[in-house]
Amino acid sequence: MKIIPLQLDGKTPLADPWTLDAAHREGVFGRGGDVPFRLDDGSLSPRHAHFSWQSGTLVVRDLDSINGLSRGGRKVRRTEFSGEGMLAAGNVILRILPERGDAAARFRSRLMRFALVLATVAVALVVVKIVSEYAADHGPAEEAEEEPIVPIEPVPPSPEQQELFARMERSRSLVEKAVDDLSNGEPPEGAARDLIAALRLYDDPSGRAQAALTGLQARYAAPHLAAAAEAAKKRDYPVVDAEIAAAEAYYPEPPEEVRSIRALVASQRAFEKAIRLMQDGKAADAERLAETIDPAFVPEAVALQEQIAMALRAREWAESFSAAVRAGDPAKAEELLAEEGKWGAWLTPPDRREFGARKDALRYLEKLLAMYGNGDVHDLLVLDTGDHGLEVLKKAQEDLGERCRARTEEDLALLAEAEKAAGNLAEPPADEAEARACLVGEMPAARLYWGGGRTEEAKERFFAYHGRWVEYVQGINGLAKAFLDLGARDQARLKLAEILPDIMEDSPGVENTTAMADDLDMTMPGGNR
Repeated sequence: MKIIPLQLDGKTPLADPWTLDAAHREGVFGRGGDVPFRLDDGSLSPRHAHFSWQSGTLVVRDLDSINGLSRGGRKVRRTEFSGEGMLAAGNVILRILPERGDAAARFRSRLMRFALVLATVAVALVVVKIVSEYAADHGPAEEAEEEPIVPIEPVPPSPEQQELFARMERSRSLVEKAVDDLSNGEPPEGAARDLIAALRLYDDPSGRAQAALTGLQARYAAPHLAAAAEAAKKRDYPVVDAEIAAAEAYYPEPPEEVRSIRALVASQRAFEKAIRLMQDGKAADAERLAETIDPAFVPEAVALQEQIAMALRAREWAESFSAAVRAGDPAKAEELLAEEGKWGAWLTPPDRREFGARKDALRYLEKLLAMYGNGDVHDLLVLDTGDHGLEVLKKAQEDLGERCRARTEEDLALLAEAEKAAGNLAEPPADEAEARACLVGEMPAARLYWGGGRTEEAKERFFAYHGRWVEYVQGINGLAKAFLDLGARDQARLKLAEILPDIMEDSPGVENTTAMADDLDMTMPGGNR
């Protein structure tokens, strides 16, 4: 029995033929240095397979090699050859050729069976002759008419058979073309496409097409799959897609390696998208997406799912806090705010910004409620109310309007006196007396604005008074700063003394005034420095 190692094209020998016979009945095949049938090819294991010759039959057994053995397109662990055949081992095609001596035993066996058949036929002929003679002696006298011989017309192939024959022929030509292209150094992707098309057209009984395709997969597709797996670990998705596309050119269907890599990439991408959703404040969407992540591929997904669960609970807490602020319930809001240390760190960035705005709204609510309670409409008008969604303030505004209307006559008289002392409202205050007259006129103008149904005239008068007082304060601050820069500290003290009794926490330029007063060791109103 001869064994000829060939390249993937099934034609080009890689070494001289190996022989197994009565004198050399067995041997090991591989690329190891100590095997009798050695072939230096990287797709082979050092001890790839075992050959044994038994009464004209070659038995081949796989020795747990890496790339294994394939016959007829199917992986085999053990196979036998009594006649000619092909066997794929890695990138090597082994052609099996029986020699004349190998078939001697089979020939004798066949000869005995043939002799037995001849003897059986001879007995049958004798029996037929005896029966014919008996029929001639005892049959009717007249001769039977000889029946004409009707030739049997061949049955034409059916359309289905014709289609099958056409597919077989097309498949065979594609395999031949692929093998020729490989022999001529053409790109292997084209040969792989032809082999895949041939296998889809017709089954591969000889195993030649599948063996060649398996060799191409081991030689060309395997490096692409390895590169795709490595790129997937680094989350380099464009490289993953390119390498998988290159590898899939050698397979009729995506292999298990491709499905595994794609599953890994899908989990990684879902993980990254879930994080982006969390950053955008879409914790519920992130939770649904996180459920699709396989922790075997992305272990960090377990911690992410826990973070999402806490973020959702933190959002519920923040929404309860916001609801208490909007409802005008500072006590409830403060009670929930006491849990900020527990939940604040779990808020997503958008939720954290919303929570900060609600905290500001709470402080604003508390300040406004205090103003309404004191009837301090002056500070209310100066305050930049903005839009905090505080519906509860509507009732407070109505109550404040009633209180302001109750003293309308008194405020009209005060406003008339202020107008006489304030001078021309279109110009800056001429002196401290005019400035203080504006300061005195602010409050009755504000109350008239609220009590008079928020008339525009009262509101404009308030802001005119307030604006003139602010100009005066800023002018005094500027003069005091100029004296300080010149080292005239006593003059700076005299200037600040003009406005310090009327400086409040939210007065314009209070930061500059406070800084200069501290430098000059002057006492702010209420004992504040």
